[in-house]
Amino acid sequence: MLDPFIVDVLKKPQERWFLLKLEQELEAFVNNYQMYRLDLPQMNSYQRRMVHKVAPYFKLSHFHDPLRKAVYLCKTPFTEL
Repeated sequence: MLDPFIVDVLKKPQERWFLLKLEQELEAFVNNYQMYRLDLPQMNSYQRRMVHKVAPYFKLSHFHDPLRKAVYLCKTPFTEL
C-alpha cells in the first residue's frame, strides 16, 4: 500500500518528475554492489521528505545531514528492489 503522501506527490507533475528520477537513482544504487552509501545532493525540506518516504520501500536506511541539508542512504541486509 502506498503512503498517502506519495500518492499526493504523484498527482503533481514537477514533484512526480523528481520522484521518478529518485526512483531511478535508488534502483541504480541498489543494483551497484560496490556502493553501500548514497549521498544525495542538497534538497529542500519537501524533497528530503520524499526521500524519507521512498527509502523504506527499498528497505534502505535514511539519514538527514543537517549541515548539508541533504539526505544520505545506506543499504541494509534487507535492501531490495
